[in-house]
Amino acid sequence: MMRIDSIGRSAAFAAAIALGWIAWLVVTAPVLGVGAARALYLVAATALYTGALAATPPRRASTTAIVGAIGLVLATVAGGGPELVLGLAIVLGTARGTFLHRASPARHTRHMERTGRKTQTFPSGRRNAGTSKRRTSSSALQPDTSRTHRGGCHASAIPGRSLLQRRRRSAAR
Repeated sequence: MMRIDSIGRSAAFAAAIALGWIAWLVVTAPVLGVGAARALYLVAATALYTGALAATPPRRASTTAIVGAIGLVLATVAGGGPELVLGLAIVLGTARGTFLHRASPARHTRHMERTGRKTQTFPSGRRNAGTSKRRTSSSALQPDTSRTHRGGCHASAIPGRSLLQRRRRSAAR
């Protein structure tokens, strides 16, 4: 299963799901009925989409299975289509925002490490700055000095100075 972590991939997934809907309805509606076929299709689509958001294959499989099971429970409890869709939207939003949250860029962690601020490690191994468990090399912590502005040195490329010090220095010139 491919990861769906960009707008293009999400749109492609939505287009594939939309194309598959008619074929699914033609095949399963005579057996299950239109309402049950629609409910199963919505549950399957939500479970596959949520599973595709996970980063690793084992997590994708477990996320797909859990969301699918919750979706089936919702399909049996929900009175109709709108209640099911609302319940699946809540499951998708909860899973995406809580369990499948993408970490913030490593740039934020490097800034925190460079400025001497402490990062907190959570029980899951995720750090509050949002990077993975691997450590960055010391060269990654150095500022990029290759940026130039009109042939001169860019102010933010000067190592060892805070932004306020660079602004005060450039204002004094």
